Amino acid sequence: MLAKNLFDLIPFELIPLAFLVLFVWHFYSLFSFPRLKGKVKRGVPIWRQRLTKEQVEDLRALTEDQVSYKRIGRREVAMAFILVRGDERLINPRRENWGTSWPTLGYVRLDGDPHNTWLQYRTPLAGLLFLLPFCLIGVGILMLAFNLSVERHFMRLVLAQGLGDWQTYGQAEIKRLERVRLRLAQEREQFT
Repeated sequence: MLAKNLFDLIPFELIPLAFLVLFVWHFYSLFSFPRLKGKVKRGVPIWRQRLTKEQVEDLRALTEDQVSYKRIGRREVAMAFILVRGDERLINPRRENWGTSWPTLGYVRLDGDPHNTWLQYRTPLAGLLFLLPFCLIGVGILMLAFNLSVERHFMRLVLAQGLGDWQTYGQAEIKRLERVRLRLAQEREQFT
């Protein structure tokens, strides 16, 4: 049965749909992100490193695109490249036999101080968003494990006191701490 409006959908119907949309977007970005055409500054930065003066000079010396092609069937496909667009450089150092689900490109802007020029590692936003549910599941499992350890402690505490004297967690913990305090006070009196 179809929902009459969007608000009638429950999260269990929306979550798989959102996951499917993210998967399709991520799959599309695998092919569209590392291409020769389009903006030079693409994706989101995930890491950066400072370039040496020699590396900056080498990148400045480039005046045209550097592209390495591979023949696949009847087509030649760009495998690795350095795009030159004014003061910007886009670096895709892919090897022939290497494929990845999260392509990473290097972006360099050369208009500043050569001693303070950075190489940004950039990846498609869709790939990072596609990872989000898996990270949330990991955090959820850690929270579940922590909660289980706390609940097991209180469960043992309640069972140790006997089921006839049923108490809430807080009251049981207060009584346990009270017994520990009394025992420590008795031990202190014995040594004095």
